[in-house]
Amino acid sequence: MFVPNTTGVLRRQTGSNIYGEPTYGHPKTVPCGVVRLAIAAEATSVRTDSSASRGAADEPEAVAKILFPANVDISIGDRFEIQTIILRCKKIEPRLAVTGKLDHWECDFDRWEEV
Repeated sequence: MFVPNTTGVLRRQTGSNIYGEPTYGHPKTVPCGVVRLAIAAEATSVRTDSSASRGAADEPEAVAKILFPANVDISIGDRFEIQTIILRCKKIEPRLAVTGKLDHWECDFDRWEEV
């Protein structure tokens, strides 16, 4: 049985504006449990061509796996903030108890990128 040990702020995606950008509802504090919350700087290519300078930059990446109780309503694309780290939900998996009843949601997140 899953027992949450921390909280975060969830903002549900409500649609999009006239420019096609996602819009979000009011923030709501929800219980959760962190399985993995890794922030790292990954080297990425800056240039599309292979120049002699081999230009590259460090881009911060977040890879997170967070568990939510069954009563938390979360969807792909929702915005979630935990410990000042802002994430976007990219995968949701239901996790069942041995009785077959929904116990909690296991969600994967990537780093939030402002558009």
